[in-house]
Amino acid sequence: MALEKKSGWRSWVSILSGVVSLFAIIIIVTHIGEVEDILAVFKRTNPYWLFTALLLQAGTYICIAWIWKVFRKDVWGRLAARPIAVRVAPALSPVIPRSVI
Repeated sequence: MALEKKSGWRSWVSILSGVVSLFAIIIIVTHIGEVEDILAVFKRTNPYWLFTALLLQAGTYICIAWIWKVFRKDVWGRLAARPIAVRVAPALSPVIPRSVI
């Protein structure tokens, strides 16, 4: 089987991912002492507060996901049903006088 030549953007993506991986390894190796410091802080913390912080952070993500769900279902559904001029006009109203729209 002959090797297929990658298209231009795919070769750049491969090179870029390799460079990013190399930099990630370098950063991890040079900051290994900081990781040990963070682990020492975790050992000194009260597990109750750590669990509480994780719950609050998870609640933040759940609320954001719920807001986007409501937005996409309600607001975006109503906007998508309108003609393009009605959807774009409010965004352009500071630029274009209402008499033109």
